[in-house]
Amino acid sequence: MSAELDQFVDVIITVESATLDRAGFSTPLLAAYHTEYVDRVRAYSSISEVEADFAVGTTVYRAMAKIFGQEISPSTVKVGRRALAMSQAGELIPTDTAEGVVVTVTVVGPTGTEYVVSHTNGAAETVATICTALTNEINVVLAIPDLTATDNTTDVGVAADNAGELFDYKSFGGGLTWNDLTADPGIATDLAAIEAADDDWYGLNVDSNSKAEILAAAAWVETRIKVFGCNTADQEVLDGTALNVMEQLNSNAYARTYCIWSGSVLSFAGAAWMAGNILDDPGARTWKFKTLVGVVADQLTTTQRNTIIGYKGNWYASIAGAGRAQEGWMADGEWIDIQLTVDALRARIQEDVAERFFSQPKIPFTDNGANTLAATVLGALQAFQGTGALDPLTTPTVTVPKVADVSTADKTARLFPDVDFTARLAGAIHKTEIRGKLQI
Repeated sequence: MSAELDQFVDVIITVESATLDRAGFSTPLLAAYHTEYVDRVRAYSSISEVEADFAVGTTVYRAMAKIFGQEISPSTVKVGRRALAMSQAGELIPTDTAEGVVVTVTVVGPTGTEYVVSHTNGAAETVATICTALTNEINVVLAIPDLTATDNTTDVGVAADNAGELFDYKSFGGGLTWNDLTADPGIATDLAAIEAADDDWYGLNVDSNSKAEILAAAAWVETRIKVFGCNTADQEVLDGTALNVMEQLNSNAYARTYCIWSGSVLSFAGAAWMAGNILDDPGARTWKFKTLVGVVADQLTTTQRNTIIGYKGNWYASIAGAGRAQEGWMADGEWIDIQLTVDALRARIQEDVAERFFSQPKIPFTDNGANTLAATVLGALQAFQGTGALDPLTTPTVTVPKVADVSTADKTARLFPDVDFTARLAGAIHKTEIRGKLQI
């Protein structure tokens, strides 16, 4: 460096390495009760990392195994610790008293041990006698640890003895059905604490999917730029019982919650579905038709499927030899992929314009400055055309007013208003009609 030249040419070079933090839309979080560590949130990149904290067979491990076990899975999954323990309770309801029918359910304990509860109906069976037999099976014959069954004559009440422990109920047979009666211990409080500790996640799943907990979590997530995926095995959904969980989600017009019916209480179908679909390019995939690895496809009647559709709910069925998720919409009826597109596009436009503000000495309040804003917004829209979220063959438009038409008050406040754009969603084809003629 020459001191002589400094008097003629003064050169200062700065290195700008700071970049704007960008919102991510590919990280799910499992909110789960546990006492393995005190951290509110931990991030995991593989199931082997999960195994270092949670024993194989435990509820958290099984849920995370479903998430990481999908054909396409997130690179990072977070566990948010619920500090307020739920007290799991439910009801097993016999519906078939015919002689010879085998009434059965498999109960999976909190550490993964399975117990097959079974009763074969006799010649003069009634709902009451079936309830008595099942209660005896659970409490005496199998003596399932930490689980108490209560004979209520019309149903068998089942309750975990220890708060925070969850039992799975699956492989229902012989007309046995289930409703989850677990009360909400205060999941909104836990979610707020999780968010305060780490807000860098987008998709919410929970370990216990009772009606009360689902509704509380859905209300919490509705006021945030996040989505909530849940599943239910409640028979009252299929029966169309008033105030069932899907009906309430739908009547509340929740735009950020989807619910999928799944015949296993702890199937974690909602989490498995999310794992394969919240990716780096939100809106690039339809959620319908996707296979959920590790989730059993359900055999539902046409009436049951139509009941779910009426609530804008989802289900998992076997089609062409493989399980396929059906519908793919939020509780308000909007497609899940479109809600993801809206969230991500909003964030990208906001971030791109902010970066323009931060990286330049100023954007002048001139027509050229207005065109700079328009070009920035257009760039974000074009990027989403490249991912398949927006129609690549329909040119987006961005309009800005002439500076001469902006009010003096806005100019004084340095507010440039009325930057408007239009773009076409790519959407997805879920059904087609094909007609043809063969000629000789």
